[in-house]
Amino acid sequence: MTSLKPKHFFILLFILCCIFAGFLLLTQEKSLFNSNTGTQTTIANESKSQQPLKNETYWIKIDPIPDHHPGDQFFVNGSTNLPPDDELTIEVFNYYQYPGVCGPGAVCQYSSFSNITKIVRSHNGNYTFSSLVNTSGFYPLKFRVRIFSNRFQILEESSFYLN
Repeated sequence: MTSLKPKHFFILLFILCCIFAGFLLLTQEKSLFNSNTGTQTTIANESKSQQPLKNETYWIKIDPIPDHHPGDQFFVNGSTNLPPDDELTIEVFNYYQYPGVCGPGAVCQYSSFSNITKIVRSHNGNYTFSSLVNTSGFYPLKFRVRIFSNRFQILEESSFYLN
C-alpha cells in the first residue's frame, strides 16, 4: 500500500475543506447572509395583518403606499420606536430581481432610488420618518420599498405599483 506524500496530503485536505465550505454556504445561506435580526420579512401591503417587522426591542412600520404613475413624486411615511435624530435608509427598487440580465428573454427595466432620512418626534409624541421618493425615469412595474436602520439592524418592507 502506498502512502500519501505530504504535498498530496495538503492538496487533498484543501479540496475537502473547499467542499465542506461550499456545502456549508449552500445549507446555511439564510443564517449567514440574513440582513436583519432573523425575523421573517413580510411585504406590508400584501400581508393581511400589516404588523411591523420587529426585533427584540425595536420596530419600523411603513404607512400604506398607494399605487402611482412613473414620474410621480410622493412621500413614504411611517413610524418607529427608534430614537429621534437616528438615520434610516430608504431604498426603492424593482420588486422582482432576476440574476444576470433580468431573466430569460426579458428586457431589463431596472429602476432604483435611495435616500437617508432622520427620525423625528411628531406633535403627538410619536417617532416618525418621511422621505420624498422621485420616480422620474422609472418603468411601470411593481416596486419594493425597504427602510432600515444599520445601527439597530432592523428593516421593514412594503410595495407599490407604478401604472
